[in-house]
Amino acid sequence: MFKQYLYFLGICFLSIQCKSIENKENLVEKILNYENNQQYQKAVDLANELIREDSTQSYMYVIRGRNRRYLHLDSLSLKDFSIAIALDTNNVSAYFQKAFLFSIIQNDDSAIKNYNLAILHKTSGGFIFNMENQDKLKFKNQTDIKLETIIFYRGISFYEKQMDSVALQDFYYALNHQYNTGDCQFYIGVILISENQKEGCYYLKEAIKNGQNNAEKYLREFCK
Repeated sequence: MFKQYLYFLGICFLSIQCKSIENKENLVEKILNYENNQQYQKAVDLANELIREDSTQSYMYVIRGRNRRYLHLDSLSLKDFSIAIALDTNNVSAYFQKAFLFSIIQNDDSAIKNYNLAILHKTSGGFIFNMENQDKLKFKNQTDIKLETIIFYRGISFYEKQMDSVALQDFYYALNHQYNTGDCQFYIGVILISENQKEGCYYLKEAIKNGQNNAEKYLREFCK
C-alpha cells in the first residue's frame, strides 16, 4: 500500500513538473509572439515574470534584452546580454545581440569584439527560436546564430570603421552562403568602385536586381 502511495506521488510530481515545463514554454512562445507583433513592453513584462521565477536561464535574458533594445533601453539591454553570457559562455546569440546593439550605438570596436566572440563560440547552425518547429520548443538549446549572419554584420562594422579589405572578405563570405544577397552585392560594389575597380559596377547592378535600390545612386555616379 505504501509503495503504491509513493508511486502515485511520483506520477503526480512528474505530471506537475511536465505541466510546469509546458506552461513555461507556452509563455516563452507568447513573449516571442508579442515581439513579432511589436508589442515589446508586453514581451518585457512577461519576461520579467519568468526571470523572477527562475533567474538562471541564459536564453531568457537574451529575449528580454532584445525587446529592451527595441524600446531603446540600451544600457538595460546590454546588461541583459552580459548576464546571459555570464550564465552561459557558449550562448552565441547573446554575443551576437550584444555586438549588434554596440553597432547600433556606433561602438564598432566593441561590436567587432563581440562578433568575434560569437564566432569563437560557434557550435552549429540554426537561428535562435525556430517558430516553424511544430514540436515543443526546446528554448535552452536554440541559442545559436548562423555563421554567415554573424560575419555579414561584422562586415558592416568593419565597413563603418573603413576597414574595407576585411569588410570585403566578410561580404564575399556571406554572399557565397546566400545571406542578404542584395546587401552583400551593394557593399562589395561600393568598396570595389572606391578602389577604382570596374567590377564594382557589376555588383551594383546585381544588387539592384536583388532589391537593393540604394545601389542606383552609386551606379549613376560611378558607372557611366
